[in-house]
Amino acid sequence: MMDLAVIAIVLALAGTIFYTTRGRPAFVIRIRHGEPAVVKGDPPATFVTDVRRICELFDVQRGRIVGIRKGRHKIDLRFGGGLPESVHWQLRNAWNHPL
Repeated sequence: MMDLAVIAIVLALAGTIFYTTRGRPAFVIRIRHGEPAVVKGDPPATFVTDVRRICELFDVQRGRIVGIRKGRHKIDLRFGGGLPESVHWQLRNAWNHPL
């Protein structure tokens, strides 16, 4: 009986640690008909402008960009919604080195 209690406590702690340390979205940008729109959070305006330019240059019509908070001062980008892989690098560059 004591073993089950210890296992339950360990699992509860592991779940709590996982939940509190996983990345949470800082922002979400959805691209429809080539036009980016912020649907969650507050990404830098310069990044949204760069996203718009990249969509025009590479004829991107749809997709999703999610900024995942990693730690206190870092945000990683995740892509989805049909956003072409060939554009991921361009968007990461725009995020790390705004024009």
